[in-house]
Amino acid sequence: MKKIKVLFSIDSLNAGGAEKVLINVIKNLDRSKFKISVCTVFNQGYYLDFLPNDVHYASLFNVNTPFGIISKLIRFLSLAMYSIFPFLLKKSQRLKKDHDIIISFCEGYNTIFFQNTSTNRSKSKTFLSWVHIDFRKHKPIPFLKKLYASFKSYDEVVFVSNDARSGFMETIHNNEHTHVLYNPIDWEEVLSQSKNSASLPSIMKDSTDKLKLIAVGRLQYQKRFDRLIDAMSILKSKGYSFTLNIVGEGDLEGDLIERIKSKSLENDCLLRGFQSNVPAWVQASDIFVMSSDYEGLPLVICEAMILSKPIVSTNITGPRELLNNGEFGLLCDINAESLAQVIECFMKDELLRIRYQSKLSENKEKFIFKKNIADIQQFIVERHERL
Repeated sequence: MKKIKVLFSIDSLNAGGAEKVLINVIKNLDRSKFKISVCTVFNQGYYLDFLPNDVHYASLFNVNTPFGIISKLIRFLSLAMYSIFPFLLKKSQRLKKDHDIIISFCEGYNTIFFQNTSTNRSKSKTFLSWVHIDFRKHKPIPFLKKLYASFKSYDEVVFVSNDARSGFMETIHNNEHTHVLYNPIDWEEVLSQSKNSASLPSIMKDSTDKLKLIAVGRLQYQKRFDRLIDAMSILKSKGYSFTLNIVGEGDLEGDLIERIKSKSLENDCLLRGFQSNVPAWVQASDIFVMSSDYEGLPLVICEAMILSKPIVSTNITGPRELLNNGEFGLLCDINAESLAQVIECFMKDELLRIRYQSKLSENKEKFIFKKNIADIQQFIVERHERL
């Protein structure tokens, strides 16, 4: 049988949830059916080293630049040039020509650059766009109008949650050819990583009276770690003893350090930077917290559910669907006071924590995310068979 040539595009392979899911998908696609390529817009990211050896890799911009004001300006100007003069993107045109299925795996510049620009819209190729976010709140790139317009060129838009699809419908008003496919999660890998605690600091291994809370994500505004720090300040003023570990890196590190100092939480809220073994950190914690303004289908909540950890999250797209409207974790309003109040429910009531841990342990078959990628694999095959 002739293999289906699949091209996945994404802005970068930085250490994010969508990037980790993509690596999982690529690793597990049946090699007897698929020949796989990956193209990033920027040649950077932690997960570059995790690409399987049999995957062809390319990038549109081969300069791996650190983040910062100057590098962001250079990136913006470069992207503007290619956006205005798309004929300069010869590499993306060639890659699209050489593949049967072109998948923009995460909304961004890659969605623009890898859209179907052919004037002859024959069915010799299939273009799919994968959306991981709620567009009602997320404004991902400066070229937003171009991004919105590019979706019209895709044969189908796939969403990681029903709420993400609803946000797309409300914002972009394109209600044709959409599909929901929940992210597959490698359960065995999560469980295996959770047992590898060797790299954890001693404070995470020691038994103390302090409850250990954990939050994970890039240090950017969307994650609203400022809100979480404010919530922890409220709880400290009530006399609660805790350690909050924030795992992640990003542009707002300096701002968050200043906020922690202003709240006199230097010994209570710790920025841990990027950590390669997040499941081990979650496993060593008592409560997992998400304080975001918006999400798609956050991988780290899936991992916390697999590890049966008490979960608190803002009531937003993704977590709401994953936690089945509060069945598998506590949801709060999108403000610091409500977040503090709901975290307090778990902090003061060990039996409540145990009850939610039991719910997660006993109802894993109800989780909306899957253990394997069979659904995604079948979806790609069916789309190819339509050609």
